[in-house]
Amino acid sequence: MWHSFKLTRKTLVILNTVGTALMTVLTWPITYGMLLIPILIIYAVSTFIIFKLPLAAK
Repeated sequence: MWHSFKLTRKTLVILNTVGTALMTVLTWPITYGMLLIPILIIYAVSTFIIFKLPLAAK
């Protein structure tokens, strides 16, 4: 599934970072930063998973 897109590790990290930043910006007015810690935890876990994926490091 992932290999059909030919995503590199760097691309996944960038997408993950952008997604996390968007989540933070979009939820900030609603929660006043209360979701910031869970979002950061999810970001850390997803980044860890990305680096554990058997992708060609580029």
